[in-house]
Amino acid sequence: MQEELVAIVRDYVCKTEDVVSLLLQGLSLKTKEDLLSFRSRMPQGVFYLNQMKHTFTFHGIGCRFESEYLPSVPVSERIEKPLNIDMEMSGIDSWKVYQFIENYYPSLKGELSAKIIKEEFERWVNEKIMYKKHDLYYFH
Repeated sequence: MQEELVAIVRDYVCKTEDVVSLLLQGLSLKTKEDLLSFRSRMPQGVFYLNQMKHTFTFHGIGCRFESEYLPSVPVSERIEKPLNIDMEMSGIDSWKVYQFIENYYPSLKGELSAKIIKEEFERWVNEKIMYKKHDLYYFH
């Protein structure tokens, strides 16, 4: 189960990095720092890229992103991306991973509850596979 969950979490991180790349491209921004600065000026909006509609709403430490198309993500799915102030944009929220599993790995939903995922992340922190900062988890 551990190897499978690691693969799922890495898939989540890759897809959220795809979202960040689309936001940068669609909003004509160059860096992740530009994106964090932009969020205070325009907390939500819509942009069109390659004739496809993309919507975003920044909130708290994250961003809700919806797209008609996203590479390697089914049409019209939602991705939540943690964006925290110290620019570590690969922070992983165990609850968001659970929601990701619900959407992209529904056959595992019964065996991987939000509680089990959080417990596994905490175990990985103890085993030095991950570390925790600001209630988000990161791979070493």
